[in-house]
Amino acid sequence: MTTTKMTLKATVQDIRNRWEAIKGAAWLRGASKVADAVFPAVHVELLGSSIKVEKGEKEGVLTTILYLSPSVESGRNTCPWATKGCSAACLVGSGQLSMQKNARLWKTALYFGDREAFNALLRFEIARHERRALRLGKKAAVRLDGTSDLGMGRKFAREFQGVTFYGYSKSVKRVLKATSEPLPNYFVTFSYSGANGAEARKVLKAGGNVAVAFNALPGIKGRREAEALPESWRGFPVLDGDLTDLRFDDEPGHVVGLRFKASAERGKRLKLAGRFVQAV
Repeated sequence: MTTTKMTLKATVQDIRNRWEAIKGAAWLRGASKVADAVFPAVHVELLGSSIKVEKGEKEGVLTTILYLSPSVESGRNTCPWATKGCSAACLVGSGQLSMQKNARLWKTALYFGDREAFNALLRFEIARHERRALRLGKKAAVRLDGTSDLGMGRKFAREFQGVTFYGYSKSVKRVLKATSEPLPNYFVTFSYSGANGAEARKVLKAGGNVAVAFNALPGIKGRREAEALPESWRGFPVLDGDLTDLRFDDEPGHVVGLRFKASAERGKRLKLAGRFVQAV
């Protein structure tokens, strides 16, 4: 498909017309057929929002986020560096409503089935988000790997220099490159998995940041305060990453503390997570 001069409407219609072929290509390599029934009447927008990224609006930042199927939910692995613990925590914690899951599957099928069409649609949405932020007098930010670790950010940061791209990754190579060869609008925080402690220390020593999940209860407005995070982790200072999702504003060389968000069956989910969730 040639998307260079296609409009958004034409791109969406082309995806609809070729959906069965796209879907077939996505699962061609023997992956799960879990997405076979996913064919929405209208296309699913790639970019969306969440409660956490919306916190940035108070800081003058309008953020949008891409949620693909996490880990192996789709049958294709979107998180190649995931451990058993972090994968279990992510899969159990991801939205389980069929509408949410089907939307993630649709996006994931498009990503693996027709990368050109996926990128074309994504470009339209990023450009629209940038225009909206400009109208509102806010800074535009995009987090492309909301539930994946595919490294799309750097490519689009070069294309959309007026938009800030950020995210988390367990790829030490990707994070160290973002630190040593920085782009002014691209930021990556290393994600601790429970099994990459040496890599986490390397990132911190290089001036990068590392996100660590802690066994601390998050706050509930009007009901309870958030439990305190530790002041340090393995000798490095901890900042509260739950106050905002604007990781590009974090002070370098810090651990970004995140409270484990499970409420229902917390004990069971902590057991599944293993060392991915650290004790306070």
